Amino acid sequence: MADIKSIGAAVGGSAAAAAQEPHLEEESITKPGDVSVDVLDLFTSSGQTFNLKGFMIDLQLTEDIWTPAIYGNVTITDANNMINLGPIRGGEILHLKLRTKTMEDSPENIIEKSFQIYAIESRVLNNDREAFYDLKFTSIEAISDQQRSLTQAYGHDSSTTTDQIAEKIWLDHCQEFRRIDEKKAVSNLIIGDTPHKSRVQYTSNHWTPFQNLQFLSRKAVGSKHKGSDFIFFEGNKNFYFTSIQNLIQAQLDTGIFEHYVYEQAGQDMMHRDTGDDFLGVPLPKMFSKIESITVPRTVDILDGQDSGYYASSVRVYDMYSKEQAEYIIDARNNFKDFVHTEEGIPVPAGVQRNPYSYVNIKYLNMLTSAGMQGGLNTGSKGAAANVNVAESQLLRQNYFNSFKDNTFEVTVPGRTDIEVGYLIKLAYPITGDKPADAEYDDIVDPVLSGNFMISCIKHTINTEGHKMLMEIVKNGYAEGTGPEDDVVPMEDF
Repeated sequence: MADIKSIGAAVGGSAAAAAQEPHLEEESITKPGDVSVDVLDLFTSSGQTFNLKGFMIDLQLTEDIWTPAIYGNVTITDANNMINLGPIRGGEILHLKLRTKTMEDSPENIIEKSFQIYAIESRVLNNDREAFYDLKFTSIEAISDQQRSLTQAYGHDSSTTTDQIAEKIWLDHCQEFRRIDEKKAVSNLIIGDTPHKSRVQYTSNHWTPFQNLQFLSRKAVGSKHKGSDFIFFEGNKNFYFTSIQNLIQAQLDTGIFEHYVYEQAGQDMMHRDTGDDFLGVPLPKMFSKIESITVPRTVDILDGQDSGYYASSVRVYDMYSKEQAEYIIDARNNFKDFVHTEEGIPVPAGVQRNPYSYVNIKYLNMLTSAGMQGGLNTGSKGAAANVNVAESQLLRQNYFNSFKDNTFEVTVPGRTDIEVGYLIKLAYPITGDKPADAEYDDIVDPVLSGNFMISCIKHTINTEGHKMLMEIVKNGYAEGTGPEDDVVPMEDF
């Protein structure tokens, strides 16, 4: 992706992994979601190693842009009393490596990482011969984060911008090896839209590293994109500290991951025939067929008004300088100020939008962090203030709300080169008759189709293969609703 900085790149490869790499020419795909569980090893504190591949019933792995770390669980059948011989009591290390069959064994194509067991649940005894139980796990970075308490000041030295502070916290307190047993590659933090414009001074008051990064995400402003939409999360390849706008724009510039089609019997939704560049590893079309889709809502005007998405304002008062300011945002008037999945405005034209129906109040104090995070950057003492400290709550609230109307769930065959945060294109059929010489735009619904960002993936691997339940979101349409000059006159308020 463009405009990113990778913190903690791989420092070496694995000779053992290379030696065990399967002969891809001997592999074949027999069904959608065909996956190879190359590694599923459990390391206990007593030094024992259990290969769980033959005992696994079901494996689930979840990655979510609103969650700092990956988590999951593996359900196993234990006829060897592993739970007591290990013993398995929590805290064990689980090494996982998944690869879609026929894909090259390279970091961008696989899911490979060490996790730590944090809970043992749902234990069931079956005729005193075997037991079933769930081993719940999460990233080692998340387990370590729970016990790391930071009490220090940030932004008082040369590292004052939010990207510099995030990098320092990551390298000093978060970074782990992706495989604890090999100690070769380390976990990356991808920082987006650098260098940042935003500068902060603050004291971490017994916050964990993750809490610090989440605090910084609410203050960060990138080099290109207006707004306050930074998030901190883990995908199955990297950790990310980036704005959603940067995540979307980088992929609009370089290419979309894949084209997913919802075909009914007898339909041809023209897979990958859209004129876009698709970056995913080419797989048989059956991998891109949507098995089921849930569309909870495409518009809710009352919620758009109540949540402040359609229009809202913030009134700011600086208790040190006694200066005041007011900022207003309108979802239609200000649509082009922000990056969206597509350029069509989804807010209905003509709908009532009063910025004073949702008013935020924000108090600032330049005295607490003079010239840095406090105060108005437009005020008499705010030349060095965070460029949108006053507007951050307003902008963040508006942009995050823009995804609420079009949050869908799709079930598709699984693949290991995918990652949360990727852009996909969805083809949903339009109803009614289609001309015999129909082109792509003639057969897809202009509202339910288009570019979506993957906000969550729940991977499920079992004897049937690999399936993914994906939450996908968008905040722009291929075709806008109504004229773009549908401006709410400010003199009415």
